[in-house]
Amino acid sequence: MSWFIQNFRQYANTTPAQYIQSLRVTNAKMLLETTSYNITEISNLIGYENPLYFSRFFRKQCGMSPSQFRKQLVLNTEHFQ
Repeated sequence: MSWFIQNFRQYANTTPAQYIQSLRVTNAKMLLETTSYNITEISNLIGYENPLYFSRFFRKQCGMSPSQFRKQLVLNTEHFQ
């Protein structure tokens, strides 16, 4: 294991790759919540060229597709108004 990865893991309690993936999911959620960008645009903005790969990655991390995540936000917002 490289010096960087070992020290990063000690400091952040995660690997650099996992940390980057976490940032991407957080940014994707924020964009889904606050913009009207489509999934392809969000995919590109967070660093994935393939929107299908991004959707699979998002589903694996969040338990639902980006579209389902956005729909759930809309339903929750309407429910509380």
